Amino acid sequence: MSVFQHSRVIPANPEAVFAAFEDPMRLARWWGPAGFTNTFETFEFQPGGTWRFTMHGPDGTDYPNQAEFLEILPPSRVRLQHVNLPRFELSLSLEPSGDGTLVTWVGVFENQEFSENMRTFLEGANEQNLDRLVEEVRATPVSKFICPLCGQPNDCLGAQEGGDPSKCWCNAINFNPTALARVPPEYRNKICICRQCATAPARP
Repeated sequence: MSVFQHSRVIPANPEAVFAAFEDPMRLARWWGPAGFTNTFETFEFQPGGTWRFTMHGPDGTDYPNQAEFLEILPPSRVRLQHVNLPRFELSLSLEPSGDGTLVTWVGVFENQEFSENMRTFLEGANEQNLDRLVEEVRATPVSKFICPLCGQPNDCLGAQEGGDPSKCWCNAINFNPTALARVPPEYRNKICICRQCATAPARP
């Protein structure tokens, strides 16, 4: 077996980074080395779920891929098994790091001879993959209608034209102070978080 490990600090919270993985339309935009595009046939984002897709190389070559999701712990961990050749297990962990997220990418390949022969290419491809993830997270538009923690709609009546803030859902719940503390400083008192993030249990 051969192990490949890469890490990168991304200037966004773990929820925002995780959102770029769980949304198949966004994942298709950044998955793979520079110049590659993707077509997803199946994307069952749950433990035991199947991910079947084709990567299209910049030279027009198609690369069929199939993986099984082994573990999904939002917003901190995704682990999958690539079941067709080359076989490998990939783990992505997301940990808060200052005002950003430390993303750690660990790939364990079954065929040591193959992976060592391809090490230079694979290491470069993994770094390019992380470059594309950074760009995807940065490119996500900031909107008053979007939760700054998870990137999902916040359903804020106060942000809607003609909406009555006094009738917004946020007036009927108790906000988790831990969630409020995770809102990036530039969005505090400017953009609402969503109901799910507002009421989520505090993370250890």
